[in-house]
Amino acid sequence: FVFTFNGVDTDGTVTKGGYSTHIVVHERYCYKIPDGYPLDKAAPLACAGITVYTPMIRHNMNQPGKSLGVIGLGGLGHMAVKFGKAFGLNVTVLSTSESKRDEAINLLGADNFVVSSDKNQMEFLKNSLDFIVDTASGDHPFDPYLALLKVRGTMVHGLYLAV
Repeated sequence: FVFTFNGVDTDGTVTKGGYSTHIVVHERYCYKIPDGYPLDKAAPLACAGITVYTPMIRHNMNQPGKSLGVIGLGGLGHMAVKFGKAFGLNVTVLSTSESKRDEAINLLGADNFVVSSDKNQMEFLKNSLDFIVDTASGDHPFDPYLALLKVRGTMVHGLYLAV
């Protein structure tokens, strides 16, 4: 895999990352996009999609009826909400921005929205989530979010693609 632009690959060639005109990979990492399927719909699945899908599956977050908290509503958060709903989870979006409420609920289908800086809303959610996927970038405290997990709940932070 080439993860960067202008890096040096194992054979000494300079890498082009996402700017490459072609790439050679093992077939297990490839899938065919059906003819006529819009590439603008498929592209997010290959980046943000797989970045959240992999840890969600790895940590058994595909159990219908369970509850999922999604911290952050950027590109990764969007995909976590969509996968959570597809898995039959009750999805709560946690964001510092009230302005994302409408998008979370009405566009993406989240069941609940909590402003994480509102102590009353966070207190109400305490010990209620089976899973949390932290998609927020930047430095932020974990303690307020860990308190939202049920006993034996799972929180995934620092999303990565492991193959």
